[in-house]
Amino acid sequence: VKNKMELALGIAVGSSIQIGVFCVPLLCVFAWSIDIELSLNFGLFECLTYLITALIVGAIITSGQSNWLQGVVLITGYAFVSAAFFVHADPPELASHAEHHHE
Repeated sequence: VKNKMELALGIAVGSSIQIGVFCVPLLCVFAWSIDIELSLNFGLFECLTYLITALIVGAIITSGQSNWLQGVVLITGYAFVSAAFFVHADPPELASHAEHHHE
């Protein structure tokens, strides 16, 4: 199954869309059922991260070809996003709102 870039892209992008459209809302409903506050109200940080990653992936897959440098860019981007979410803290007004709502 060599040189099947279109198939690989279809699987990767399709799986990401399935997670975003089906699994995330399902997890929110599940969290509500066990009395855990979880919403789809994403903050500025999350929205900007999603937008930037979507633009990077879109720019890389438009050609339909890949090379090692594009792979390194994607892996580095993944590492940066992971590190950013690890150190990111919600603003105090959002954190206090979640605490008051859960009580």
